[in-house]
Amino acid sequence: MDEEILGIRNLDTGIGTAGVGFVVVPSNIDREQYIEDCYRTNTLSINGGIGYGIFNGVRADNDVMQNITFPTDEENRGTAVVWVRDSISQLPVIVAVLRKQSEYYNLSENQYRLKRHNVEKTRIVELFLDGDTSDFEIMVVGDKDQPARVNIKLSSQNKDSNFTLSCDNEINILSDKKITLESNEQINVQLTQKGENKATIKYVIEEGFSYEDEFGNEIVCKDNEITVKSDKINHNSGKEPMVLGDTLVNILNDLLKAIQQLTVISPVGATSIPVNVADFVEIQSRLETIKSKISNLE
Repeated sequence: MDEEILGIRNLDTGIGTAGVGFVVVPSNIDREQYIEDCYRTNTLSINGGIGYGIFNGVRADNDVMQNITFPTDEENRGTAVVWVRDSISQLPVIVAVLRKQSEYYNLSENQYRLKRHNVEKTRIVELFLDGDTSDFEIMVVGDKDQPARVNIKLSSQNKDSNFTLSCDNEINILSDKKITLESNEQINVQLTQKGENKATIKYVIEEGFSYEDEFGNEIVCKDNEITVKSDKINHNSGKEPMVLGDTLVNILNDLLKAIQQLTVISPVGATSIPVNVADFVEIQSRLETIKSKISNLE
C-alpha cells in the first residue's frame, strides 16, 4: 500500500523502541482545561524518561486513561507510564501504567481492585472483588464539601426497564438517618415461602393501601375509609369487648320505653306510671348520639 496515500511517512524521529516516563502538565496552560482535553482525545503529555524530553499529544490506551494521576504542579511527576514506538509513525504510544514502589496496593491472587483517590480532598471511590472469598465491595468516601453518592440508573425507550436484586439468605439496608422508597405508581412488599404467599403489603396510586397475611387478616385504606378484617381485633390490651352501637341503642330504647310504662302493685292498688316520665323520654331522644359517625363494628 502506498504510504503517501495514507499520509504516513516512516521518519527517523530519534525515539527508541520503548521507554518508561511519567505524565506531566505543560506549563503556561489552563490545567483543568488541559485535563479535560486529555480525556476527550485520549492523549497525554509525558516526559519520555532519561535521555528524552517532553512528548505532547501522545496517544494512550483506554485502560491507561482510567488509571493515571496528573501532577498538581510543574515540579511534580504524575503517574509513571510505559510507552512503545509505533513502527510506522515512529511516535510513542502509551500502553501501560506503573505504580510507585512506595505506593502500597493491597492485592492478592484472584483479587481485583479499582480505586480512584483525590488526595487533596480525601475523596475515595473503590471497587474490590475477591474470587477466593466471594466478596464484592464498593466503598465511596466523601468529605464535608462533597458527600458520597452511589447512583444506579436504568432507562429504556418503552419505559419497561427492570432491576432485580436477589439473595438466597439476607438483604440488609442500614441508614443512620432516613430510608426512602419512591414510586410513581405502585409499591409492593411480598413475603413468600416455598412459593406460597404469606403476606403482601401494597400501595397503588388512586387506589390506596392494602395488607393481607396468611392468617386471614386484612387492612384496606382508601379514600376516606379504613377497613380492618380479622377473627379478633384488640385495641391496646383488649381487656374488655366492644359493643355494637345499633344493638346497644335498640336495647336502651326498649329499656326506656319499659321504664316509662312502669307500674307496681301497692296496698292501695296499682300505681300510675312514673311522674318523671318526661325525663326518660328526653334521654331516649339522645340515644343516637352514642353512635360514632366514622367508626363501625361488626
